[in-house]
Amino acid sequence: MNFWDYFFESKLYIGYAAEFIAAISGSIYLLKYPHTPKSYRLFVYFLWLVVWVEILGLYPLIAYVTDYKVFGFTEGSSFERNWWLYNIFKIVQYYFYYSFFRMQLQSKRKRRIIKHVTAFYAVSAIISIFVLEGFFKSISAYIYIVGAFGLLICTGIYLMELLNSSRILDSFGELPFYMAAGLMIWTLTVMPLFIYSTYVNSENPAFVSVYYGTLRLANLILYLLFALAFYIDYRSLKLKGMIDKK
Repeated sequence: MNFWDYFFESKLYIGYAAEFIAAISGSIYLLKYPHTPKSYRLFVYFLWLVVWVEILGLYPLIAYVTDYKVFGFTEGSSFERNWWLYNIFKIVQYYFYYSFFRMQLQSKRKRRIIKHVTAFYAVSAIISIFVLEGFFKSISAYIYIVGAFGLLICTGIYLMELLNSSRILDSFGELPFYMAAGLMIWTLTVMPLFIYSTYVNSENPAFVSVYYGTLRLANLILYLLFALAFYIDYRSLKLKGMIDKK
């Protein structure tokens, strides 16, 4: 089986397509609205980072289907699998989301809380790389689970501030609201998977199928929601007269 046969038969393209659509939607949003807030612009850059990391993460598959004629230097090394890449990227991902929602808050006290959550997670996650085993061999349960709890805290704080302010009605037309709602649902969906991530191995094919199937569906919904959120935000700005109607 060649690379493309596996890529399509295993339906890997679904997640990649959703991530690409979200990144393209964000880029179009930036072109249509040059006065985009800094946090929105950073989010679009982050979405493109997701796309490139996912492409880079294909190297073990390419090596395997080519019998290590490509990326042969990884065979038998700690980099033969891409666990290390996604463990590192997950830290970056959570750090970005924490920072994004901190930038949306008006309360200094709430911003300070998220700042402390961010610092704790970043430092402890990096330490876990050197202290805990399995960084190159599997998903780091600490990085994923603690990061997910932190994300629930950050999105919860943001949504609570909205509920207790006059911004709640306007928020339905803004990108951060849909990001927070989507990420909260995504986290509650995938957290049980992260808790049992140690079972993601060749000895548990049934669980591996459920794990990746659920994660693929959750990511598909999340990134398509991001794409839709850019459109909703754009339409809201247009109705407010902040973007020229052409």
